[in-house]
Amino acid sequence: MSQGYSEEDRQIHTSVGQPVSIELNSNPTTGCVWKPIADEQSVIVEDLGFELGGTAIGGGGKQRFAIRPLRTGNTRVRFEYSQPW
Repeated sequence: MSQGYSEEDRQIHTSVGQPVSIELNSNPTTGCVWKPIADEQSVIVEDLGFELGGTAIGGGGKQRFAIRPLRTGNTRVRFEYSQPW
């Protein structure tokens, strides 16, 4: 089972192979998406998709990611929110 984190968390502590989940506020109707930036030798970042926050058309929600450490030590994972074009 993975431990969950949100955009308010700045440091995450976990063990090699132990996944953690990240939820970031998002509104894909604006054309913006979250893009993870990480050292691929240190972590695997998997996009788990978007979860709508309500029933309003064009409403926002949460973009979910799973981060799995591949080795011990410290690494940085950043997320950029932008339009991909």
